[in-house]
Amino acid sequence: MAPVAAGREVYGVLILATNLNHNFARKIAKATNTSIFLTTMTKVLASSQPPEQGLQVDFDKVQQSLLEKRSIFQNDYQTQRSVMYTPLKVVDEILCLVISSDTSGISGLLRQKRTQLLTSFLVILMATVVLGASLTFAITKPMRRLQTRAQEVIKEFSPKDLPIQPRGNEIHTLTQAFDLMLAVIKKHIEELREAERFQASIFASIKDGISIIGPDLTIIQVNPTLENWFAHYSSLIGQKCYQVYRGREEPCDPCPVQRTFQTGKSDYEIMTRADKDGEFNDWVEIYTFPMKDPVSGKLTGVIEYVREITERRRTEEALKEKEEQLRQAQKMEAIGRLAGGVAHDFNNILTAVSGYSELLLMQLPPESQEHLEVQEIHKAAARAASLTRQLLAFSRKQVIQPRPLNLNEAISSLEGMLRRLIGEDIDLAVSPGEGLGLVLADAGQMEQVIVNLALNARDAMPRGGKLTLETANVDLDSSYARTHLDVEPGPYVMLAVSDSGQGMDAEVRSRIFEPFFTTKELGKGTGLGLSMIYGIVKQNRGHIWVYSEPGQGTTFKIYLPRMQQPVEADGLHLRPAVLAGGRETVLLVEDDEVVRRVVGKMLQRQGYQVLEVADGREALETSDTHPEPIHLILTDVVMPGMSGPELAVRVTQKYPEIKVLFMSGHTENTIVQHGVLEPGVDFIQKPFKYDDLMRRVREVLDRPGAVAPGRPSEKPKTEN
Repeated sequence: MAPVAAGREVYGVLILATNLNHNFARKIAKATNTSIFLTTMTKVLASSQPPEQGLQVDFDKVQQSLLEKRSIFQNDYQTQRSVMYTPLKVVDEILCLVISSDTSGISGLLRQKRTQLLTSFLVILMATVVLGASLTFAITKPMRRLQTRAQEVIKEFSPKDLPIQPRGNEIHTLTQAFDLMLAVIKKHIEELREAERFQASIFASIKDGISIIGPDLTIIQVNPTLENWFAHYSSLIGQKCYQVYRGREEPCDPCPVQRTFQTGKSDYEIMTRADKDGEFNDWVEIYTFPMKDPVSGKLTGVIEYVREITERRRTEEALKEKEEQLRQAQKMEAIGRLAGGVAHDFNNILTAVSGYSELLLMQLPPESQEHLEVQEIHKAAARAASLTRQLLAFSRKQVIQPRPLNLNEAISSLEGMLRRLIGEDIDLAVSPGEGLGLVLADAGQMEQVIVNLALNARDAMPRGGKLTLETANVDLDSSYARTHLDVEPGPYVMLAVSDSGQGMDAEVRSRIFEPFFTTKELGKGTGLGLSMIYGIVKQNRGHIWVYSEPGQGTTFKIYLPRMQQPVEADGLHLRPAVLAGGRETVLLVEDDEVVRRVVGKMLQRQGYQVLEVADGREALETSDTHPEPIHLILTDVVMPGMSGPELAVRVTQKYPEIKVLFMSGHTENTIVQHGVLEPGVDFIQKPFKYDDLMRRVREVLDRPGAVAPGRPSEKPKTEN
């Protein structure tokens, strides 16, 4: 049944009916040239095949098709038939339509087509083989060459031999080679990078300057240290070395870099380095090393290694200067010891000459010829005594009595005399320092220093000039002390005496403090003035320095230790002019017979009772056996057997009322340490004048109380 409609309108039902039997199946099979079966799940309802041919239905497929409600196709290559099982709804019944077709014709056609395809394939395959062989030969030849080169690269750059084991075709082998080659190259590049980083770290860590310079003197590379030195340049690389390092517009003539380019050898030089302002202040030492191509040996550049040595050079110069100062000091010390020894012995002789001449002058009529002649002897002795005093001052053997002293006051008291000494053609300028500190010094010695320096300045300005005296408080620090021998850092008072005269060269400056060295004409000077100044300054724990250049004048600077505690200055010390004698008993102890006699006569002439002995042992015996009181012991300091201080201690311990007066030509002894008298000890320097001795004896005798010298701290000397 089927509906009959026109458009969307249904007009009725068309009913068609047929008998589903074997004839129906045969008709369909004949029309379709197939075998038709109409079945249920268990039996065949209609068949186009005669019963004798047997069933050709697979009921398992029928059931599968009906249950799954889908068509199933089956092809049997052996029987050359194909069967289709498909569900068919007939009225309310679901049947299975089985269509069996003969495929033998199709199989023959397929075999024919297959044969044709196989023939075509073989032809194509042969062509492909030939073409492939040609292409393979054309490709594998360079590939094998690349493989060989790859192996060579591996062997060249690999630390180990990595041979290739060919596997598969050439492409696979080449891939292996390239993989290994790339691994080796990658490893080698990493090693190079690591080496570069290591070298760069070394390059950067070196605190000296390093630069690589090309043949045209262009800077190729620098390390950070050199960049910091020349940080005022934006970049050093690409610039000319002589422009950057030396501030020149043309190459240096020649420099270590150029010499290395010329000779191909290393070079060395010490030079100055310019700062950002172009000033050459720092010292550097430069090493240059050639850079050569390892294959051709051609010089490709120069490595310039720069080390700053400013501090080292300053230290070396300071050390050299100190060595020179030490040699000079040792020389002066040796000369001083010699001068002091000569002066000591000569003083004993002068004491006798001066003493006897004074005694003779007292006895001779003033208008007599003999008086005039003896007076000349006395004057000559006085001049000789002045020379010995200068020698003693140089050798620091003078006895001094230091007191707090203001140098401004000392200069002020001498200013009038200095103007008369230097003459009207020399302008004297005094510049006293404000708030000047006090120094502990002998006023008489400071007077000698100032006067002698002024006289030297006058002689250096024969056509006139300017003399300047300056004072100031200064503090010498450790850096100054390091470059000046025997200077202790601390507060000082400076006395500077400057002239605009002829000046001195280095050779003269190195000898000016030597005794008897003078640049003056014969008879114009003894050469002891500056020697005396040197000794006085050293004896007062000071320091003297001279600055002078030929034609540029001279400045002497004297530094004396500044006192810290406030004390009242005494000014220049003046000795009293009182002269008186007495009746007291004096024990005279002197090992030099000539000196002992003349001193005894001087004391006797003034009315004193004199007991003369030659040494300490006799003095002890006399002090014990003399029936009358002994009022004064006048003793030499250095004597054989028993020194004067030791004698004084032993006598005053037993007889404390006895006064003691020491005399000596020099003062290396136990009561005068470093040439400075101990407090309360009385002393007179040989040679002495008659008046000086009498005045000193009277002062000691008239002083109330008795002062005993301290016990000597070292073994007495056994020389005069």
